[in-house]
Amino acid sequence: ICPGIPSSNLKVFLEDGSEVVEESFKHLQENFGGKLGCTFILGSGASTAGASSPEEPSASLPRPSLREMHSLTILWNSLSHDTLTALSASKPLERIKHQEVVRLIATAMCNTCTRPSAKQVRAVANHVGHKYPLALCDPLRTSSGGRTFHGLADKIQYRIENSRRGCKRLAEELSRGSMKRATARTAYGCTEWQPPVSTIDFDECKEAKRILDAECLKPREQQNVDLQEELLMRIYAAIRLALNTKGKRACDVQKEWPLLFTRHHFLAHFKRLTDTELEGLFVSHRVADLELLYAFLRHSIKGDKALRWLLLIDKAAQEIGRPAALLTGLFPLLCVFFREKTEFLFRVLEASANVDEHIADLPLTPVVFALGRSIFDCKCIVMLDGTKCFEDLTFLAAMELLYAAYFCVNMKYSTEVPATLEFIQRQLVGMNPEEGTRQLSRRTTIMYPKVRSALDLLDRFKRKWQECAADI
Repeated sequence: ICPGIPSSNLKVFLEDGSEVVEESFKHLQENFGGKLGCTFILGSGASTAGASSPEEPSASLPRPSLREMHSLTILWNSLSHDTLTALSASKPLERIKHQEVVRLIATAMCNTCTRPSAKQVRAVANHVGHKYPLALCDPLRTSSGGRTFHGLADKIQYRIENSRRGCKRLAEELSRGSMKRATARTAYGCTEWQPPVSTIDFDECKEAKRILDAECLKPREQQNVDLQEELLMRIYAAIRLALNTKGKRACDVQKEWPLLFTRHHFLAHFKRLTDTELEGLFVSHRVADLELLYAFLRHSIKGDKALRWLLLIDKAAQEIGRPAALLTGLFPLLCVFFREKTEFLFRVLEASANVDEHIADLPLTPVVFALGRSIFDCKCIVMLDGTKCFEDLTFLAAMELLYAAYFCVNMKYSTEVPATLEFIQRQLVGMNPEEGTRQLSRRTTIMYPKVRSALDLLDRFKRKWQECAADI
């Protein structure tokens, strides 16, 4: 099919995205022969040597937004014989034939990328236009006498936009509301914010939901956690569709997908969403890094609040061990350092307290209720949008879920603890997106100024720490 490319590296897909096995494709070749029109997408390991011919020109476009794709190759066999003849005659195409060429290019681009940019459309239009300049150029030349292909690019763009409108309506019908748009702000830090709606198999979703609902009714010890995780990953696109619907609250999604709001499945969802492993991350933090960060905070903060937390950490270190005490104490120390309010991260209540009595004054953003003597000795509940989402947790496990919730349910960082949350993101979790922000303020730059300053101070402190350690 493609000279120079091993057949073992080739995969064939129908227009709807389903893969065709090798035997079925050979059967199609035998029955349809040269009438079979194909669009070839060349992967990163493919060689294009000999893949094109003068009779079958190709348009190549770098695809930086698709990691696995290097080029888009269009073969023109799928065009009608009359259109191919008209192209070869080097005369302006009739309107119907011109539309056929536009449909071919737009479909090939949409099959490669769900949202080709205007810049990419112009690049393809110019490349294809220069293959057939007389057939595809604009009727009027520029003042310098050169040929342009703005009309071709505009028609390809309109075709892509029209095809996408149908996808959007389908998505809104499925989610029973309008979808949020994926931008650098809404999808900040996410690698798979919303898979294409076309990948959702609705019969499969319905069957998976039936099984998951049945699992939810079983006692915990009888539940099949592996089966639950497999099904939740299989219908990930449908769950993201529910979470990305405008006006839908976290409690609504929890009622629809209750098993998602269990610790293991929620953190697995976060991992697929952001490509970051969060489960157990806070507990397994390196002791050397922990000691450095604790020393930096202890050296930097002052006042009664700071003194109180430092004394509590020293006391807890004797009871639960120094690493656990330092890591647990980092969260209030960061709030003190940035002069932010700890009650927007966690609130300590008596072990016998009725949580329902304290819900009224909660913010919509995630908050941890620590029931016990202190955050070092407690059982925790994670509240989200005024609803109990996770219960019976250690403080560190609760903080993992609190942080994951901001990404999973599309929340901006609380305006009361923005610097603390972004410092956790960059220093503890290790997420450093190149663009966008999860801060609410539109004036915020890519990195929150307070956090940038804190990281600079920490870096300087680290160098001094290492110099002093070398002298001892």
